[in-house]
Order: sequence, then structure tokens, then C-alpha cells
Amino acid sequence: MADTVLGLVWRIHTDGTSLPEVWTADLLLTPVPLPLTPGPNGLQVFRDEVYVAVSDRAHIVAFPILEDGAAGPGRVHAAGIALDDFAFDVNGNLYGTTDPFNTVARVAPSAVGDHDSPTRGARLPRSLLTFRDSSNGACGSSSGKSSAS
Repeated sequence: MADTVLGLVWRIHTDGTSLPEVWTADLLLTPVPLPLTPGPNGLQVFRDEVYVAVSDRAHIVAFPILEDGAAGPGRVHAAGIALDDFAFDVNGNLYGTTDPFNTVARVAPSAVGDHDSPTRGARLPRSLLTFRDSSNGACGSSSGKSSAS
């Protein structure tokens, strides 16, 4: 569970046999000290990694899940995008919601480089993001091109 106030990810045992414990307190999760700005927010597991959207820092952090279940070192998977929550499709595309903008952004796997590289993760060019305006049903890229859905 992502802790937006403390900047932590907690491990909660589903069998109820032990208390919750801090899974990672990586500095990449540290919230910005501003009122009403969420820090670590959405959290998803995908391909043996835990991904955390850190809204106030506008990046997505990935942590490998080690053999013993502990968190490996965090790395920035994508930067320049402030997501609330998100999901992955089977191809590795990440779809995230933005709040308060009421849009959905897509981050393609090609936007962040080779999955096996520990240093991947880059500031995303706006052209790699797509948005959906829920008020009028239009889809398009951040470059301004749009089409009806």
C-alpha cells in the first residue's frame, strides 16, 4: 500500500499473521512538503516489479521484487507525468489517470527504454502521451491532434 503522507510503501500480509511493515522508504518516494499535494499514490505490480506513481514529484518509480520478497533499489520509470492511479495492459503500456485534469495518459514501453536496463527511465516527451477528455469523448495526443472515439 502506498502511503502518500509518509512517502512509504507498506507490506500488508494477507493472512493476517503479522503487522504491516515498511516495504520501502526509498527517497524517490519522499513527498514534496506542500499542503494538499499527494506523494506516492497509485501502486501496481507488473512483471516482478512494483510501480508507484508519485503525484507531487511527477514521476513513476519501479522497484524490483527480490527473491525474498523485499524491495530492490528504486529507479525512475518515467518522469514528467503526475498520475493518480494507473494500470498496465498485456503489452506493457501504462495507462494512468490525472487528477484534477480528468484525463487518461498512456506511457508506451518504448518511451522508457530497455526493460532490463537498471538506468532506464527518462523524462517523457509530451508527444508520447495520449489523453482522453471525458467531457467530450475526444482522444488525441498531447501534440494537439485528436479524433473522435
